[in-house]
Amino acid sequence: MIIFENYHLAVELTSQVENLFKGYIQIDSEMCESGGVLMGKRLKNGNIIITDVTLPQPEDECSRNFFKKNRIIHQQLSDEIWVNSEKKIICIGEWHTHPEGIPSPSSVDKISWIRNVKKQNDENNYIFIIVGINTINAWSCNKSFKITKMERIMEIEGL
Repeated sequence: MIIFENYHLAVELTSQVENLFKGYIQIDSEMCESGGVLMGKRLKNGNIIITDVTLPQPEDECSRNFFKKNRIIHQQLSDEIWVNSEKKIICIGEWHTHPEGIPSPSSVDKISWIRNVKKQNDENNYIFIIVGINTINAWSCNKSFKITKMERIMEIEGL
């Protein structure tokens, strides 16, 4: 489990999700970027637990330095998670990989994140995770469209 936080919220990434991410780390120079949707729960105090993700699909577009998810398929997968959770697990944001040790968002990433938040009908914070070769980093964004890096405050190894 990893916990990230910034001045207005904390985000817990479950060990199950962290382990899924490890399978997509671009350790081989032939590996394409991967990504999907973050799913989880919003707690009453505003904090977030990421419990599920959609995984890369054959219909996604990708290269070593590019990833674009197939929106239709990832929406269907997200809807399945939502229905199977009795409508308790919802969309929290997106994730993707970068072929760099300590990942940081590109200008294309930031534009995409802001575009995605603009489509939302609420004032919630959305989370964007980039899985790098050596670490996982997270950012939040809400209707103010300010992208804020989250700091890793805790990491607990799974059993």
